[in-house]
Amino acid sequence: MNEQLGSHNARNTLVGGVGLIALGVVLFLGKFLDIGWLMLPTISIGLIAAGILTREPGWFIPGGILAGVSGGIYLIEYTQLVPNNSDAEGGLFMLAFAAGWFSIVILTKLFSREPQWWALIPGGIMALIGAAVLGVGLASNLLQVLNYAWPLVLVGAGLLVILKRRKQQG
Repeated sequence: MNEQLGSHNARNTLVGGVGLIALGVVLFLGKFLDIGWLMLPTISIGLIAAGILTREPGWFIPGGILAGVSGGIYLIEYTQLVPNNSDAEGGLFMLAFAAGWFSIVILTKLFSREPQWWALIPGGIMALIGAAVLGVGLASNLLQVLNYAWPLVLVGAGLLVILKRRKQQG
């Protein structure tokens, strides 16, 4: 049991050290390159990776939230899914933010022993608000998003199949 605890602490220390190094490198590069837009996604990916490596659910909470915020910012700033400076931008952001909360449930279910079901509550509330703000008038834009999203759904399904298989073998 002590051996297991020791390897667990060593892994957490390694994850923390690698995380600090990665964050330092990104911050340093930010001094010379225009990569400010990568900050939130990078931090989110790092937190989620730490959760996967440590199997501790606490990493997925800020990782999922930042993923939702990053996704919302990206959709508003770098796509033309909704008209600029419209209420629809807020609705789109809320839907992406809700997806981040939903990812907490999915990630903790897949990679930890403690699924965080409570995250469905704020995610659901935000999804309802986002959908209400967007309204029905954006149905054609939603179809455009789905046109790009369905291949990503296939990628996600493939990852789930692989992860499920790995979990059964391990």
